[in-house]
Amino acid sequence: MLPRFGCGGVAAARTRPVVPAILNTLPPLWADGDSLYEKQPGAVVRPLRPNHDPRSCFTRNACSIAPPLSWRVRRSDSRRDTIRHRLFQLALTVLDYDKAIAFYVGVLGFTLIEDTDLGNDKRWVRVAPPGYDAENPNGAALLLARAVTDEQRASVGNQTGGRVFLFLETDDFKRDFDLYTSRGVHFVRAPAEEPYGTVAVFADLYGNLIDLIGPRG
Repeated sequence: MLPRFGCGGVAAARTRPVVPAILNTLPPLWADGDSLYEKQPGAVVRPLRPNHDPRSCFTRNACSIAPPLSWRVRRSDSRRDTIRHRLFQLALTVLDYDKAIAFYVGVLGFTLIEDTDLGNDKRWVRVAPPGYDAENPNGAALLLARAVTDEQRASVGNQTGGRVFLFLETDDFKRDFDLYTSRGVHFVRAPAEEPYGTVAVFADLYGNLIDLIGPRG
């Protein structure tokens, strides 16, 4: 004789239900308002009794509670809702501060945000693309870090092992492509139309690859 399963003593008319593995991780308190779970918008839930455990009635006929896949875990710490993270700076190893500034500021049109002497021939040099707001940063800046060890010097021009290092968005692709070309920027890949926009790839003074990306033409 097959075991009887059901809700609140109501026998199920079918064979043993197959309970999804995910339900085995749910605690009994899931229909309670103080539990770790809350209903997604639109979910239909009618618990038969307080603190009802859905794992005991995952059948079609014997239960009047919706499958728990429409529920999600509530964050245990409400403060997480207010936490925000952002990438505000990337380090780029260079051989010479001034030559790197000449390229990124003089050729690409970046803004020199900071150039502070730290002593011992070390400087804190930060540059950012046009449109960067230093007071309310809306993107990432570049920290030009002079390589001083053999290991660091080996990374110059090879920040990402030959992959594209930076993705530079522009509101006018043709304007910037023509400007960079006139200033001698070496494009290693001609402009092409991609699903995400018009893109061309160029190299910086050390060979790091950068995508120039604009709206589709």
